Amino acid sequence: MTKDELKALGLNDDQIAKVTADYGKNYVAKSQFNAKLEELKHAKAEMEARNKELDTLKKNNTDNDALSKELETMKQAAKTREKEYKDQMSKMKLDFAVETELSGAKAKNIKAVKALLSMDNVKLDDDGKLTGLAEQVEGLKKSDGYLFDNGPAQTAANGIHPGESGDAPTASATDTVASQFGKALDGF
Repeated sequence: MTKDELKALGLNDDQIAKVTADYGKNYVAKSQFNAKLEELKHAKAEMEARNKELDTLKKNNTDNDALSKELETMKQAAKTREKEYKDQMSKMKLDFAVETELSGAKAKNIKAVKALLSMDNVKLDDDGKLTGLAEQVEGLKKSDGYLFDNGPAQTAANGIHPGESGDAPTASATDTVASQFGKALDGF
């Protein structure tokens, strides 16, 4: 669940922080699940493609020269598919890291903030740390602060405050009300 969904359920910020801290320990993030799912799909597709290519080779090639050329073509195609897969996975990891960082920066709408970022300058290290994002986020907080949640705004309410007692009535006011009430009863 997102932080907004948890807030909609009536949880306060401390409870939301505890729930989100528990995500990494006991739950797998949807993006991590999707990454593993994509990895599995890629592995299955790669295996099926190689099996089909091997079956085609067995049927079509009877001499060694044609077979060696076809094998070389298959190796190049496998390298190309592997490179595309690695590029796709690194993009997914970068997107997940950026979204996590923006969520930690309390972005109200991650997609809107992400659209304002220059993603060419954002890189993911081998350690999993983002470079080039923090400066951009700080700049956006200064220029477009409305995109980030700065905590609950404290507004002072004027007028009646339910649950608070007002000034206690003075003795003369109590006598006046009581005497008026008594006079009204005497008339009956």
